[in-house]
Amino acid sequence: MNSLLKDKMAANQEEISEATFLHRSITDKIKIFQDHLLEKQNNNEKIIADKVERIEETDKKVEELTKNYSDLQKEVKQLQDKIEDQKSISNKINKLSMLKHKIEAKKSLLLNDVKFFEEHDGCPTCKQEIDENFKNQTIKNKKEEIKKIEEGLTQLVDQYDETNTKLSDILSTQSKINDYGIEQIKIKNTIDTLIKYRDQLEKEIKHINQLHESDESEKINALQLELNSCT
Repeated sequence: MNSLLKDKMAANQEEISEATFLHRSITDKIKIFQDHLLEKQNNNEKIIADKVERIEETDKKVEELTKNYSDLQKEVKQLQDKIEDQKSISNKINKLSMLKHKIEAKKSLLLNDVKFFEEHDGCPTCKQEIDENFKNQTIKNKKEEIKKIEEGLTQLVDQYDETNTKLSDILSTQSKINDYGIEQIKIKNTIDTLIKYRDQLEKEIKHINQLHESDESEKINALQLELNSCT
């Protein structure tokens, strides 16, 4: 009888020891997981803080670039207003150029006429003699006409040069507008890239938070249930 009681007490003592060991083992595991979770949480917080800082820096860059883009747009508008008469200036240049060629052609014909009368006393074709008074009067009239043409041509050339200078300024301004346009494209591309980078950082932060909520916590909860079943 005493032997059976001793055996039963020994068995109970062994079960208690095993339960105590199991309880201690699970408790240790829970502490290890809790410590690991805390460490992981601290590391995640540092990682998230770094990503948040990069997001803020990115937003600041986007804001600055957006302002630069807007400033360029205003500058382009002002420059475009300055060259709104480009078409009329170009048309004027073409008209002045055509008129200049016509006047020069007429002057050339008059010079040929003067040369003819100065070098000939008679008609080379019909051999008829040219009246001296008619000859002298014709030369005089044509030279006076040439003088008027030259005066008008001088004014025309001045007007042409002035208009051409305006056109050159317009073309220079248009070149600057084109350069600004290229710069705006570069800024827009950079902004798009930065926004994609910021979105990626936000996704990474969300992913870290989701892992933190479900990863180690599930293991700790399972161990806690196992520990409760031992008591």
